[in-house]
Amino acid sequence: MTTTQLLITLSVCGVAVILLTLVGALYVHSRLRRREYELACMYAWHTTALHHYLQPKVPLPEAGGWALSPDLLSFLVRHIEAERPRHAVELGSGLSTVVLGRAMKNVGGCLTSIEADTEYLARTRVLLDAEGLDNVTLIHAPITPRDGFRWYDHDAMKELAPIDLLLVDGPPTLTCPLARYPALPFFWSLLREGAAIVMDDADRRSEQQTVARWRKDHPKLSLTHLPLYRSPALLRKPG
Repeated sequence: MTTTQLLITLSVCGVAVILLTLVGALYVHSRLRRREYELACMYAWHTTALHHYLQPKVPLPEAGGWALSPDLLSFLVRHIEAERPRHAVELGSGLSTVVLGRAMKNVGGCLTSIEADTEYLARTRVLLDAEGLDNVTLIHAPITPRDGFRWYDHDAMKELAPIDLLLVDGPPTLTCPLARYPALPFFWSLLREGAAIVMDDADRRSEQQTVARWRKDHPKLSLTHLPLYRSPALLRKPG
């Protein structure tokens, strides 16, 4: 092969590599755009359905971000309507408090919402008052160190009624390693047989490790990964 032929061959190979890289980038971009489109459609559909269900009297906070995703909120509404729990507890307040509060009221149940942040708590109280949800109890439980974790103050959560549904959406995962692990040890004795435990953000390593540790502590605890955004985990206390 002459020097000229070699240069031409290298040039052709270089162009081919560039083209393949561009094609690959376009493919990845199209997949990402498709995923963004699917998420946007999911948010729009479930948000519209939730507004129709709630018929809110005041504008509600946006779903997503720190708040639960609208598809998980829709799942929880259907779960409550199907199983008719008497008492639900959620860790972390906001839009979910209004949605769950309404669903629980519709089945004659009550909701306890535990929140560490006083600002979030005040905003949630305004929403509940506007919606007339008198079946919801808000508890301010500051984050305090205990047993190697930083979690909600135990003293603020005394005398809770037995629990049929536990939603674990707090504290923030950056609070400490395995920040949400203490939830099950604390509430275990209060959970009724067959109670449902929902862990949001179970696509994250910290939450996955927490769920694995819960199941190690309680081997008969069943686990289902819901086919929803952020892959929330649904666990059941044996009964």
